[in-house]
Amino acid sequence: MSATPDFSYQRFDARSDARSAFDTACETTRSRLVLYDRDEGHYGLARPEVAERFEHLLRRAPDTRIELLLQQAGDLIRNCPRLIPLMLRHGERFTVRPVTGQTARFSKGLCLFDQSVVLRRPELERMTTLWDTEEDAIRQAGALLDEIAAQAGDPLSPIVTGL
Repeated sequence: MSATPDFSYQRFDARSDARSAFDTACETTRSRLVLYDRDEGHYGLARPEVAERFEHLLRRAPDTRIELLLQQAGDLIRNCPRLIPLMLRHGERFTVRPVTGQTARFSKGLCLFDQSVVLRRPELERMTTLWDTEEDAIRQAGALLDEIAAQAGDPLSPIVTGL
């Protein structure tokens, strides 16, 4: 039985509501979180509670994966210092990969939690975020995220040399 909240579709027009939805979905995720966005800002990945939720998720099971596919992936290393120890500790289970070239022109954001919830941003330039649990929406988001991941760059190293 899923612990996902019992609503299939919600629209959020404020960033704070989108972050709350992201947090809720993180709490119920069991094995996989994949996010594609411009940067870490919309969902507030620099917030301490996100690092705590990611750590909890990664410790929950040895096959859990978190993959962040970001157009401005380098900003995460600079702006989200709490995520660096997680990247170091969990290695290939928690990756941040840059999205460049043709794929980076995709102007919608997606975040898939297991195969149960997708958060969609119809336009990266706007705050609107849609929560959807419909099977077709999840299937389409999964296929698109797989395609983006196949074209993304190598995972960023969490080790900053300072040179």
